[in-house]
Amino acid sequence: MRVYYSFLIVIFSLLLSANAMAMMANELTVGLLKTDSTAEKKYLSLLQQVYPNHKITVQRSDNAPALLEQLITYDIDLILPWQPYIYKNVLQSFNSVSATEKVIVSYSSNLEFNQTTDMKKFKFGMVGDVDTQNIKGLDDNVVQVSSFQAGLSLVNKKQLDGIIHYVSDAKTTENNLSQLALLPAKNNVVAFSKTIIGRQLKEQFDASLNRQSDPVIQDQRPPFTIYLSGKTSDDNYDLTHYTSLILSSMGGYNISLEWMNNATEYFNSAGANNSCVMTMLKTPERLQKFDFSESINLTLGQRLYSLTPISSPEPISLTTLINQSVDLRLGFGATRSYGDKLDDEISNLLFKNKMAYDSSHQVLLKHFANKKFELLITYPYDFMHFDVQEKMYSYEVQNSPKFIEGYLMCGRSNLSNQFLKQFDHALTELTQYKQFFDSQLQYLPKSEYTLFAKYFKQIYK
Repeated sequence: MRVYYSFLIVIFSLLLSANAMAMMANELTVGLLKTDSTAEKKYLSLLQQVYPNHKITVQRSDNAPALLEQLITYDIDLILPWQPYIYKNVLQSFNSVSATEKVIVSYSSNLEFNQTTDMKKFKFGMVGDVDTQNIKGLDDNVVQVSSFQAGLSLVNKKQLDGIIHYVSDAKTTENNLSQLALLPAKNNVVAFSKTIIGRQLKEQFDASLNRQSDPVIQDQRPPFTIYLSGKTSDDNYDLTHYTSLILSSMGGYNISLEWMNNATEYFNSAGANNSCVMTMLKTPERLQKFDFSESINLTLGQRLYSLTPISSPEPISLTTLINQSVDLRLGFGATRSYGDKLDDEISNLLFKNKMAYDSSHQVLLKHFANKKFELLITYPYDFMHFDVQEKMYSYEVQNSPKFIEGYLMCGRSNLSNQFLKQFDHALTELTQYKQFFDSQLQYLPKSEYTLFAKYFKQIYK
Protein backbone atom coordinates (compact mmCIF):
# COMPACT_ATOMS: atom_id res chain seq x y z
CA MET A 1 0.00 0.00 0.00
CA ARG A 2 2.82 2.39 0.84
CA VAL A 3 4.37 1.68 -2.55
CA TYR A 4 1.01 2.43 -4.19
CA TYR A 5 0.69 5.82 -2.41
CA SER A 6 4.30 6.67 -3.20
CA PHE A 7 3.56 5.91 -6.83
CA LEU A 8 0.52 8.23 -6.76
CA ILE A 9 2.58 11.02 -5.18
CA VAL A 10 5.23 10.71 -7.91
CA ILE A 11 2.55 10.79 -10.63
CA PHE A 12 0.89 13.82 -9.01
CA SER A 13 4.23 15.61 -8.76
CA LEU A 14 4.97 14.93 -12.42
CA LEU A 15 1.58 16.31 -13.42
CA LEU A 16 2.23 19.47 -11.42
CA SER A 17 5.66 19.84 -13.06
CA ALA A 18 4.15 19.32 -16.50
CA ASN A 19 1.50 21.96 -15.84
CA ALA A 20 4.14 24.37 -14.56
CA MET A 21 6.30 23.79 -17.64
CA ALA A 22 3.29 24.26 -19.90
CA MET A 23 2.58 27.56 -18.20
CA MET A 24 6.22 28.60 -18.55
CA ALA A 25 6.17 27.61 -22.25
CA ASN A 26 3.32 30.08 -22.75
CA GLU A 27 5.16 32.91 -21.09
CA LEU A 28 7.49 35.15 -23.05
CA THR A 29 9.99 37.43 -21.33
CA VAL A 30 11.02 40.24 -23.65
CA GLY A 31 14.00 42.53 -23.26
CA LEU A 32 12.79 45.76 -24.86
CA LEU A 33 15.37 48.39 -25.69
CA LYS A 34 13.87 51.72 -24.72
CA THR A 35 12.35 53.64 -27.60
CA ASP A 36 9.41 55.98 -28.17
CA SER A 37 5.93 54.81 -27.25
CA THR A 38 4.72 54.52 -30.86
CA ALA A 39 7.53 52.16 -31.86
CA GLU A 40 7.14 50.21 -28.62
CA LYS A 41 3.44 49.61 -29.29
CA LYS A 42 4.30 48.48 -32.81
CA TYR A 43 6.88 45.96 -31.57
CA LEU A 44 4.66 44.55 -28.82
CA SER A 45 1.72 44.34 -31.21
CA LEU A 46 3.94 42.43 -33.63
CA LEU A 47 4.95 39.96 -30.93
CA GLN A 48 1.34 39.44 -29.88
CA GLN A 49 0.44 38.66 -33.51
CA VAL A 50 3.24 36.12 -33.78
CA TYR A 51 2.70 34.61 -30.31
CA PRO A 52 -1.07 35.04 -29.72
CA ASN A 53 -1.24 32.44 -26.93
CA HIS A 54 1.68 33.75 -24.91
CA LYS A 55 1.72 35.96 -21.86
CA ILE A 56 4.31 38.63 -22.68
CA THR A 57 6.36 40.11 -19.85
CA VAL A 58 8.49 43.15 -20.71
CA GLN A 59 11.80 44.27 -19.24
CA ARG A 60 12.64 47.74 -20.55
CA SER A 61 16.23 48.91 -20.68
CA ASP A 62 18.43 51.34 -22.58
CA ASN A 63 21.47 49.16 -21.90
CA ALA A 64 21.90 46.68 -24.78
CA PRO A 65 24.90 44.83 -23.23
CA ALA A 66 22.94 44.25 -20.02
CA LEU A 67 20.03 42.75 -21.95
CA LEU A 68 22.45 40.67 -24.00
CA GLU A 69 23.91 39.20 -20.82
CA GLN A 70 20.41 38.31 -19.64
CA LEU A 71 19.68 36.70 -23.00
CA ILE A 72 22.83 34.60 -22.92
CA THR A 73 22.06 33.46 -19.36
CA TYR A 74 18.48 32.66 -20.47
CA ASP A 75 16.83 35.11 -18.08
CA ILE A 76 14.94 36.60 -21.02
CA ASP A 77 13.80 34.95 -24.24
CA LEU A 78 14.42 37.66 -26.82
CA ILE A 79 15.53 41.25 -27.36
CA LEU A 80 13.66 43.73 -29.52
CA PRO A 81 14.57 45.83 -31.45
CA TRP A 82 18.04 44.49 -32.16
CA GLN A 83 20.65 45.28 -34.78
CA PRO A 84 22.46 42.33 -36.41
CA TYR A 85 25.53 41.13 -34.54
CA ILE A 86 27.46 37.88 -34.43
CA TYR A 87 27.38 36.09 -31.09
CA LYS A 88 27.99 32.42 -30.45
CA ASN A 89 25.10 32.20 -27.96
CA VAL A 90 22.53 34.27 -29.83
CA LEU A 91 20.10 33.48 -32.64
CA GLN A 92 18.66 36.29 -34.74
CA SER A 93 15.57 36.66 -36.84
CA PHE A 94 15.92 36.61 -40.61
CA ASN A 95 13.08 39.09 -40.84
CA SER A 96 13.60 42.81 -40.53
CA VAL A 97 11.22 44.74 -38.30
CA SER A 98 12.05 48.07 -39.93
CA ALA A 99 12.56 49.32 -43.45
CA THR A 100 15.99 50.43 -44.64
CA GLU A 101 16.02 54.20 -44.49
CA LYS A 102 18.49 57.02 -44.01
CA VAL A 103 18.73 59.24 -40.98
CA ILE A 104 18.17 62.78 -42.30
CA VAL A 105 18.26 66.21 -40.77
CA SER A 106 15.85 68.61 -42.49
CA TYR A 107 16.71 72.18 -41.63
CA SER A 108 15.98 75.81 -42.45
CA SER A 109 17.43 76.84 -45.77
CA ASN A 110 19.14 79.84 -44.18
CA LEU A 111 21.37 77.54 -42.09
CA GLU A 112 24.48 75.85 -43.43
CA PHE A 113 25.16 72.24 -42.48
CA ASN A 114 27.82 69.81 -43.65
CA GLN A 115 29.36 66.61 -42.35
CA THR A 116 31.81 68.48 -40.09
CA THR A 117 29.27 70.86 -38.52
CA ASP A 118 29.30 70.98 -34.74
CA MET A 119 25.79 69.74 -33.97
CA LYS A 120 25.95 70.93 -30.37
CA LYS A 121 25.26 74.49 -31.52
CA PHE A 122 21.74 73.64 -32.72
CA LYS A 123 18.49 72.28 -31.38
CA PHE A 124 16.67 69.48 -33.17
CA GLY A 125 13.32 67.78 -33.05
CA MET A 126 13.42 63.99 -33.49
CA VAL A 127 10.56 62.05 -35.08
CA GLY A 128 10.01 58.44 -34.04
CA ASP A 129 12.54 55.75 -33.18
CA VAL A 130 15.73 57.21 -34.66
CA ASP A 131 19.06 55.74 -33.56
CA THR A 132 21.24 58.81 -32.99
CA GLN A 133 23.93 57.30 -30.77
CA ASN A 134 26.52 57.36 -33.58
CA ILE A 135 25.87 60.99 -34.53
CA LYS A 136 28.32 63.14 -32.61
CA GLY A 137 27.06 66.27 -30.90
CA LEU A 138 23.49 65.11 -30.32
CA ASP A 139 22.62 64.89 -26.65
CA ASP A 140 20.61 67.42 -24.68
CA ASN A 141 19.92 69.43 -27.83
CA VAL A 142 17.38 66.88 -29.14
CA VAL A 143 13.69 66.88 -28.19
CA GLN A 144 11.02 64.39 -29.23
CA VAL A 145 8.30 65.64 -31.59
CA SER A 146 5.14 63.75 -32.44
CA SER A 147 5.43 64.07 -36.22
CA PHE A 148 7.37 65.70 -39.02
CA GLN A 149 4.63 68.33 -39.37
CA ALA A 150 4.87 69.17 -35.66
CA GLY A 151 8.63 69.56 -36.01
CA LEU A 152 8.22 71.68 -39.14
CA SER A 153 5.90 74.02 -37.27
CA LEU A 154 8.53 74.54 -34.57
CA VAL A 155 11.22 75.13 -37.21
CA ASN A 156 9.04 77.78 -38.86
CA LYS A 157 8.59 79.42 -35.45
CA LYS A 158 12.40 79.31 -35.06
CA GLN A 159 12.06 77.20 -31.92
CA LEU A 160 14.00 74.40 -33.59
CA ASP A 161 16.84 74.48 -36.11
CA GLY A 162 16.02 71.18 -37.77
CA ILE A 163 14.17 67.86 -37.69
CA ILE A 164 15.90 64.48 -37.47
CA HIS A 165 13.94 61.66 -39.05
CA TYR A 166 14.07 58.61 -41.32
CA VAL A 167 13.38 58.99 -45.03
CA SER A 168 13.55 56.42 -47.82
CA ASP A 169 14.58 58.87 -50.55
CA ALA A 170 16.48 62.13 -50.89
CA LYS A 171 13.63 64.31 -52.13
CA THR A 172 13.26 67.74 -50.59
CA THR A 173 10.45 67.75 -48.08
CA GLU A 174 8.35 70.86 -47.46
CA ASN A 175 8.92 74.60 -47.61
CA ASN A 176 12.11 73.98 -49.58
CA LEU A 177 13.87 72.68 -46.51
CA SER A 178 17.44 71.63 -47.06
CA GLN A 179 18.48 68.11 -46.11
CA LEU A 180 21.65 66.44 -44.90
CA ALA A 181 22.00 62.67 -44.67
CA LEU A 182 23.52 61.83 -41.30
CA LEU A 183 23.69 58.04 -41.32
CA PRO A 184 22.34 55.03 -43.21
CA ALA A 185 19.95 53.27 -40.86
CA LYS A 186 20.31 49.62 -39.92
CA ASN A 187 17.62 47.00 -40.17
CA ASN A 188 16.26 46.04 -36.76
CA VAL A 189 15.69 42.36 -36.09
CA VAL A 190 14.89 40.21 -33.04
CA ALA A 191 17.55 38.39 -31.02
CA PHE A 192 16.74 35.03 -29.38
CA SER A 193 18.54 32.98 -26.75
CA LYS A 194 20.29 29.95 -28.19
CA THR A 195 18.21 27.39 -26.33
CA ILE A 196 15.69 24.82 -27.53
CA ILE A 197 12.88 27.22 -26.58
CA GLY A 198 14.73 30.16 -28.12
CA ARG A 199 15.20 28.24 -31.37
CA GLN A 200 11.52 27.30 -31.45
CA LEU A 201 10.54 30.93 -30.82
CA LYS A 202 12.80 32.09 -33.63
CA GLU A 203 11.43 29.52 -36.07
CA GLN A 204 7.87 30.50 -35.14
CA PHE A 205 8.71 34.20 -35.51
CA ASP A 206 10.32 33.86 -38.94
CA ALA A 207 7.70 31.44 -40.22
CA SER A 208 4.87 33.71 -39.04
CA LEU A 209 6.32 36.85 -40.57
CA ASN A 210 7.13 35.09 -43.83
CA ARG A 211 3.37 34.51 -44.16
CA GLN A 212 2.52 38.14 -43.47
CA SER A 213 2.85 41.13 -45.75
CA ASP A 214 1.96 43.63 -43.03
CA PRO A 215 3.41 45.15 -40.89
CA VAL A 216 6.81 43.68 -41.79
CA ILE A 217 8.49 44.52 -45.08
CA GLN A 218 9.75 41.30 -46.62
CA ASP A 219 13.39 41.28 -47.58
CA GLN A 220 13.50 41.01 -51.38
CA ARG A 221 17.13 42.05 -51.64
CA PRO A 222 19.51 39.69 -53.48
CA PRO A 223 21.57 37.56 -51.06
CA PHE A 224 25.35 37.86 -50.89
CA THR A 225 27.95 36.25 -48.63
CA ILE A 226 30.77 38.11 -46.91
CA TYR A 227 33.37 36.16 -44.95
CA LEU A 228 35.06 37.47 -41.83
CA SER A 229 38.71 36.51 -41.56
CA GLY A 230 40.83 35.94 -38.49
CA LYS A 231 38.06 34.59 -36.28
CA THR A 232 36.47 31.23 -35.66
CA SER A 233 32.83 30.37 -35.23
CA ASP A 234 33.49 29.56 -31.56
CA ASP A 235 34.50 33.13 -30.74
CA ASN A 236 32.06 35.26 -28.79
CA TYR A 237 32.56 38.02 -31.32
CA ASP A 238 30.36 40.87 -32.42
CA LEU A 239 30.63 43.19 -35.37
CA THR A 240 32.42 46.35 -34.38
CA HIS A 241 30.67 49.66 -34.89
CA TYR A 242 33.07 50.35 -37.77
CA THR A 243 32.28 47.08 -39.59
CA SER A 244 28.55 47.48 -38.97
CA LEU A 245 28.72 50.99 -40.41
CA ILE A 246 30.31 49.74 -43.63
CA LEU A 247 27.94 46.80 -44.10
CA SER A 248 24.90 48.93 -43.33
CA SER A 249 25.82 51.10 -46.33
CA MET A 250 24.99 48.15 -48.62
CA GLY A 251 21.25 48.42 -48.22
CA GLY A 252 20.61 46.83 -51.62
CA TYR A 253 21.80 43.38 -50.54
CA ASN A 254 20.77 40.84 -47.94
CA ILE A 255 24.26 40.17 -46.59
CA SER A 256 25.02 36.84 -44.96
CA LEU A 257 28.10 36.77 -42.73
CA GLU A 258 30.17 33.59 -42.53
CA TRP A 259 33.44 32.59 -40.88
CA MET A 260 36.59 31.99 -42.91
CA ASN A 261 38.21 29.53 -40.54
CA ASN A 262 40.67 28.21 -43.10
CA ALA A 263 41.99 30.82 -45.55
CA THR A 264 43.77 28.34 -47.84
CA GLU A 265 40.68 26.16 -48.07
CA TYR A 266 38.54 29.22 -48.86
CA PHE A 267 40.91 30.56 -51.54
CA ASN A 268 40.78 27.23 -53.37
CA SER A 269 37.02 26.75 -53.12
CA ALA A 270 34.49 27.38 -55.86
CA GLY A 271 32.45 29.52 -53.47
CA ALA A 272 35.26 32.08 -53.33
CA ASN A 273 34.25 33.33 -56.79
CA ASN A 274 30.82 34.46 -55.58
CA SER A 275 31.70 36.06 -52.27
CA CYS A 276 33.96 38.60 -50.57
CA VAL A 277 36.18 38.70 -47.47
CA MET A 278 36.73 41.50 -44.92
CA THR A 279 39.32 42.85 -44.11
CA MET A 280 42.20 41.71 -46.32
CA LEU A 281 45.61 43.02 -47.33
CA LYS A 282 46.67 43.18 -50.97
CA THR A 283 49.42 40.80 -51.97
CA PRO A 284 50.78 39.99 -55.48
CA GLU A 285 49.44 36.44 -55.15
CA ARG A 286 45.93 37.58 -54.22
CA LEU A 287 45.83 40.22 -56.95
CA GLN A 288 46.24 37.47 -59.53
CA LYS A 289 42.99 35.79 -58.48
CA PHE A 290 40.86 38.36 -56.64
CA ASP A 291 39.56 41.91 -57.07
CA PHE A 292 39.78 44.49 -54.29
CA SER A 293 37.60 47.38 -53.16
CA GLU A 294 38.78 50.84 -52.32
CA SER A 295 40.33 51.12 -48.86
CA ILE A 296 37.80 50.23 -46.18
CA ASN A 297 40.02 50.91 -43.19
CA LEU A 298 43.31 52.45 -42.23
CA THR A 299 45.65 51.16 -39.50
CA LEU A 300 48.71 53.03 -38.35
CA GLY A 301 51.89 51.07 -38.97
CA GLN A 302 54.55 50.24 -36.40
CA ARG A 303 56.18 53.24 -34.80
CA LEU A 304 59.27 53.80 -32.72
CA TYR A 305 58.42 54.82 -29.14
CA SER A 306 60.81 56.50 -26.75
CA LEU A 307 60.51 57.89 -23.23
CA THR A 308 62.79 60.81 -24.18
CA PRO A 309 62.71 63.06 -27.29
CA ILE A 310 64.74 61.97 -30.32
CA SER A 311 66.33 64.69 -32.46
CA SER A 312 66.93 62.53 -35.57
CA PRO A 313 64.86 63.35 -38.69
CA GLU A 314 61.99 61.00 -39.56
CA PRO A 315 61.78 58.31 -40.67
CA ILE A 316 64.33 57.25 -38.10
CA SER A 317 66.90 54.59 -38.92
CA LEU A 318 67.05 52.25 -35.95
CA THR A 319 70.64 51.23 -36.72
CA THR A 320 71.88 54.81 -37.13
CA LEU A 321 70.09 55.97 -33.96
CA ILE A 322 71.63 53.29 -31.75
CA ASN A 323 75.07 53.69 -33.32
CA GLN A 324 74.92 57.38 -32.41
CA SER A 325 73.55 56.77 -28.90
CA VAL A 326 75.32 53.61 -27.77
CA ASP A 327 73.56 53.44 -24.39
CA LEU A 328 70.08 53.05 -25.89
CA ARG A 329 68.41 49.66 -25.59
CA LEU A 330 65.55 48.30 -27.68
CA GLY A 331 62.99 46.02 -26.08
CA PHE A 332 61.36 43.57 -28.49
CA GLY A 333 59.29 40.42 -28.64
CA ALA A 334 61.51 37.41 -29.28
CA THR A 335 58.83 35.58 -31.28
CA ARG A 336 57.32 38.63 -32.93
CA SER A 337 58.12 39.52 -36.55
CA TYR A 338 58.52 43.23 -37.24
CA GLY A 339 58.89 42.70 -41.00
CA ASP A 340 61.86 41.22 -42.84
CA LYS A 341 63.97 44.40 -42.96
CA LEU A 342 63.37 45.43 -39.36
CA ASP A 343 63.95 41.84 -38.20
CA ASP A 344 67.36 41.96 -39.93
CA GLU A 345 68.19 45.31 -38.30
CA ILE A 346 67.25 44.04 -34.84
CA SER A 347 69.26 40.84 -35.28
CA ASN A 348 72.34 42.89 -36.25
CA LEU A 349 72.20 45.13 -33.17
CA LEU A 350 74.81 44.53 -30.50
CA PHE A 351 73.71 42.32 -27.62
CA LYS A 352 74.01 45.20 -25.14
CA ASN A 353 71.59 47.34 -27.19
CA LYS A 354 68.62 44.99 -27.17
CA MET A 355 66.49 43.07 -24.70
CA ALA A 356 64.35 40.18 -25.92
CA TYR A 357 61.16 39.11 -24.13
CA ASP A 358 59.26 35.93 -24.87
CA SER A 359 56.02 37.29 -23.47
CA SER A 360 52.84 39.16 -24.38
CA HIS A 361 52.64 42.71 -25.73
CA GLN A 362 51.22 43.87 -22.42
CA VAL A 363 54.25 42.58 -20.48
CA LEU A 364 56.54 44.29 -22.99
CA LEU A 365 54.66 47.57 -22.54
CA LYS A 366 54.87 47.22 -18.77
CA HIS A 367 58.65 46.81 -18.90
CA PHE A 368 58.87 49.80 -21.24
CA ALA A 369 56.85 51.95 -18.84
CA ASN A 370 59.09 50.77 -15.98
CA LYS A 371 62.17 51.96 -17.95
CA LYS A 372 63.72 48.53 -18.37
CA PHE A 373 64.72 49.76 -21.84
CA GLU A 374 64.49 53.05 -23.73
CA LEU A 375 63.09 52.14 -27.16
CA LEU A 376 60.13 50.10 -28.32
CA ILE A 377 58.73 49.33 -31.78
CA THR A 378 55.04 48.49 -31.78
CA TYR A 379 51.64 49.33 -33.26
CA PRO A 380 49.76 52.26 -31.69
CA TYR A 381 46.74 50.07 -30.97
CA ASP A 382 48.88 47.98 -28.59
CA PHE A 383 48.59 50.88 -26.14
CA MET A 384 44.79 50.88 -26.18
CA HIS A 385 44.43 48.77 -23.03
CA PHE A 386 47.60 49.86 -21.28
CA ASP A 387 47.96 53.19 -19.55
CA VAL A 388 51.55 54.45 -19.69
CA GLN A 389 51.92 57.15 -17.08
CA GLU A 390 55.23 58.40 -18.47
CA LYS A 391 55.17 60.80 -21.42
CA MET A 392 55.94 58.96 -24.64
CA TYR A 393 57.28 60.16 -27.94
CA SER A 394 56.47 58.30 -31.15
CA TYR A 395 58.29 58.47 -34.47
CA GLU A 396 58.08 57.04 -37.95
CA VAL A 397 60.67 54.30 -38.33
CA GLN A 398 62.47 53.22 -41.49
CA ASN A 399 61.69 49.84 -43.06
CA SER A 400 58.13 49.81 -41.75
CA PRO A 401 55.04 51.17 -43.57
CA LYS A 402 53.50 54.39 -42.22
CA PHE A 403 50.03 52.87 -42.39
CA ILE A 404 48.29 49.72 -43.56
CA GLU A 405 45.14 49.68 -45.67
CA GLY A 406 42.51 46.98 -45.47
CA TYR A 407 40.24 46.02 -48.35
CA LEU A 408 37.20 43.98 -49.24
CA MET A 409 38.57 41.11 -51.34
CA CYS A 410 36.14 39.58 -53.86
CA GLY A 411 36.19 36.61 -56.20
CA ARG A 412 35.93 37.14 -59.92
CA SER A 413 32.40 36.48 -61.11
CA ASN A 414 29.55 38.59 -62.47
CA LEU A 415 27.83 38.46 -59.07
CA SER A 416 30.92 39.56 -57.13
CA ASN A 417 31.86 42.22 -59.68
CA GLN A 418 28.40 43.77 -59.48
CA PHE A 419 28.50 43.72 -55.69
CA LEU A 420 31.99 45.25 -55.63
CA LYS A 421 30.96 48.14 -57.90
CA GLN A 422 28.02 49.01 -55.67
CA PHE A 423 30.15 48.56 -52.57
CA ASP A 424 32.77 51.03 -53.83
CA HIS A 425 30.05 53.54 -54.68
CA ALA A 426 28.48 53.19 -51.20
CA LEU A 427 31.93 53.36 -49.59
CA THR A 428 32.75 56.61 -51.40
CA GLU A 429 29.59 58.16 -49.97
CA LEU A 430 30.25 56.73 -46.52
CA THR A 431 33.75 58.21 -46.30
CA GLN A 432 32.19 61.67 -46.38
CA TYR A 433 30.53 61.02 -43.03
CA LYS A 434 32.40 62.09 -39.92
CA GLN A 435 31.13 58.90 -38.28
CA PHE A 436 33.26 56.84 -40.69
CA PHE A 437 36.38 58.65 -39.47
CA ASP A 438 35.34 58.52 -35.82
CA SER A 439 34.57 54.80 -35.95
CA GLN A 440 38.23 54.01 -36.67
CA LEU A 441 39.56 56.09 -33.79
CA GLN A 442 38.39 53.52 -31.25
CA TYR A 443 41.45 51.43 -32.13
CA LEU A 444 43.93 54.20 -31.37
CA PRO A 445 45.23 56.00 -28.28
CA LYS A 446 44.31 59.70 -28.31
CA SER A 447 47.96 60.65 -28.73
CA GLU A 448 47.85 59.29 -32.31
CA TYR A 449 44.60 60.93 -33.48
CA THR A 450 46.37 63.80 -35.26
CA LEU A 451 48.72 61.46 -37.10
CA PHE A 452 45.83 59.21 -38.12
CA ALA A 453 43.89 62.22 -39.45
CA LYS A 454 46.89 63.16 -41.61
CA TYR A 455 47.04 59.75 -43.30
CA PHE A 456 43.25 59.49 -43.46
CA LYS A 457 43.13 62.66 -45.59
CA GLN A 458 45.74 61.18 -47.93
CA ILE A 459 43.65 58.06 -48.54
CA TYR A 460 40.15 59.54 -48.54
CA LYS A 461 40.66 62.78 -50.47
